[in-house]
Amino acid sequence: MPPIAQLGTATARPGEISLGYVEMLELPTGITERMPVILACGRADGPTFWFTANIHGNEYTGLLAVQRAITERLAGDLDRLRGTVVAVPSLNPAGLRVSRRQPYFDANTDPNRTFPVTKKAEDEAEEDPPTPYEQFSTRFFEQIRASADYLVDLHCAHYRSVPFTIRDRVLYRDEAYRAEAERLAERVDGLAWAFGLPVVNEFSVKKYLKEQLHRSTGGAALNEAGIPSITPELGASEFVDPAALRAAIAGIRNALIWASMLDGEIQRIDWIPQPQVDFPVRRESHPRTPAGGIANALCEPGEIVHVGDPIAEIRDIWGRPVEMAGGDGLVRSEHDGWVIGLRAQVTVYPHASLATLAVRDDEPLVARWPDEQKDGAE
Repeated sequence: MPPIAQLGTATARPGEISLGYVEMLELPTGITERMPVILACGRADGPTFWFTANIHGNEYTGLLAVQRAITERLAGDLDRLRGTVVAVPSLNPAGLRVSRRQPYFDANTDPNRTFPVTKKAEDEAEEDPPTPYEQFSTRFFEQIRASADYLVDLHCAHYRSVPFTIRDRVLYRDEAYRAEAERLAERVDGLAWAFGLPVVNEFSVKKYLKEQLHRSTGGAALNEAGIPSITPELGASEFVDPAALRAAIAGIRNALIWASMLDGEIQRIDWIPQPQVDFPVRRESHPRTPAGGIANALCEPGEIVHVGDPIAEIRDIWGRPVEMAGGDGLVRSEHDGWVIGLRAQVTVYPHASLATLAVRDDEPLVARWPDEQKDGAE
């Protein structure tokens, strides 16, 4: 991509870090909502690497990682940096301000499901008017599309979860682009493994589209703009885990080394769990309890599990094992894999998920868009 020269009020100058803002929207109070941006420009030519964080306002670790890795540490490496780093500490300052997932001016919208994708004419005819954040993300995405060679979007997951990296599947619309999609998938693989966290494939294609994850920051960058992108999940929301923060800082530097923007060796992130199984995995909300009650987890994040292993015990309010299959109140895994994270609440209702597991993934990592498959068949 052509090197970025300006982003909002920040200007790229060789050997310098420029801090600034991008205007988002006018607020009813007569002031403008602004998003902070950072441009770190090396003295030598090279790629443009975007790092974004905090699109969910209560996910803090990525924000601090950008501050430490870019504003603080990269400042001493600008003479050795090749290319430009674009960093956004918070894609959602309105959510950050009130410690909420959504921006308060668009409280019913998940901001990480608002980035634009190609639509058919009939889809556009039925589309609702864009929400305030969607209007901004549509404009801002053009800046990403025009300049980014790589993108890492930093998130946090849920209670008692280990840091890991989500690797999206690459979707293509025409068979003529399959080889290009496979090359893109190889770049995504390289970036994901270089970052240094355990790699977990995204949901199945059907669920991926149902959950609108192709409209996430990383999903749209990858499958709409063809930009290699990943989504590291840095432990739990609501607070900053020092080990996860340290891992994110190391991962950002690893990504820059992988992209040949910095010299050095990829650092092994060995202070967080690195579960080893001999098959690819995808994330899955599993297992689910067939009965309501009080849940007690019987496993730990990062733990390897097998089919039949107990994940949680469900008891009634008096402490008796809940009657269900087996009669012992135990909910067991139906998959081999490892534990990504556990739910926070002890109260559960029928069919509630008790954990997120990394389970065996037999689906292809490169696939055709389902609607395109259907059109081709007809």
